[in-house]
Amino acid sequence: MPTTAELIDRLRRHYDDGCFACGRDNPLGLHMDDFAFEDGLVSATFTPRADFRGVQGILHGGVAATALDEILVWAGILNEKVMSVTEPGSTSSENVT
Repeated sequence: MPTTAELIDRLRRHYDDGCFACGRDNPLGLHMDDFAFEDGLVSATFTPRADFRGVQGILHGGVAATALDEILVWAGILNEKVMSVTEPGSTSSENVT
């Protein structure tokens, strides 16, 4: 079985690493990284850029919600080993190992 880091890297590359939240190749994205999985809990790092602000000096709520959405998706993937992504007009799930 792959390590958490290996699984996340493999899934990112499979989906072209362009995800707005965790994609490393998306120049506009959040670039969430350093995912950890321990005792069923998932964490990641996220350093907001100045252009993610709402009012001056405050992170925009939509950006915060996107980061929370992403961590919840990874929690599902890592706990249940099921990939869930949104496709145009539907959602899709597939087993991951």
